[in-house]
Amino acid sequence: MIRHTLVLLAGIAAITTSCKRDGGNPEPEPAATEAQAPALDSRSLLELAQDIRSVEKGDPYDAEEGYAEVVSSYRGKRFRWQLYLVRALCGESQCNAMPFKDGGKDVGVVAGWMPRLAMSPKTRTTLLKQCGDQPQCPFTVEATLAEFTASTEKFTSLGLKDVTLVSAH
Repeated sequence: MIRHTLVLLAGIAAITTSCKRDGGNPEPEPAATEAQAPALDSRSLLELAQDIRSVEKGDPYDAEEGYAEVVSSYRGKRFRWQLYLVRALCGESQCNAMPFKDGGKDVGVVAGWMPRLAMSPKTRTTLLKQCGDQPQCPFTVEATLAEFTASTEKFTSLGLKDVTLVSAH
């Protein structure tokens, strides 16, 4: 009991001495630093399409495993990608974009692949304003690939979140 009392008194003395040294104010907490955005993955949408095409050209019995590997390799990463805005696909509540010029037929995209963009109303308004009346307006975003479906059962589907508009032409 005496031992606990002595330890307690020593602790109080240390705190009191510390407070007297700096004017009675406790040590300020270090300022919280703003969380840094994750590093950008350098892979392009074309590389994503090629990865998916390589699964499709492989052994059909291994396709689901191949798709799962591609999905896990990309999902959750942050990318800088160029997309194409078609005004009719960018509504009030959801904005979809084309991943490749003219729909991507030249890279083997048959169906799906219309990335959904989770962006603020301000970013959406800025994008629409900068694109004007262009039928296919190229724009660049930095975004996290939050949703990604690729399988033998469903069309390829992409969902981007934390979208930052880099440029629109």
